[in-house]
Amino acid sequence: DDINFTAFPNPTNEILYVVFQDEKSYAITLFNLFGKEALASSSHNGIGSIDVSTLPSGHYWLRINEEMVTFDNAKEGRKLVNKKSYGWGRIIIE
Repeated sequence: DDINFTAFPNPTNEILYVVFQDEKSYAITLFNLFGKEALASSSHNGIGSIDVSTLPSGHYWLRINEEMVTFDNAKEGRKLVNKKSYGWGRIIIE
């Protein structure tokens, strides 16, 4: 399944907002062009944000994963977070 989202403003140098068409929980991750994770956050109620002010200027990849929460009853109700479905976008940090 595709994840429909909008990320703005782009370019930015402060806060990047990510708005989704639904109210599921999503993991929001920025990667540099070498594939190294630069920052991570999550969304709640259809909106998320990530403070990019500490990142150097450049191009980054934004990855969105749907967070599927399940409970493992055999492990005394331990919460497991499985990530499925993803979307990608390019973000420019000024």
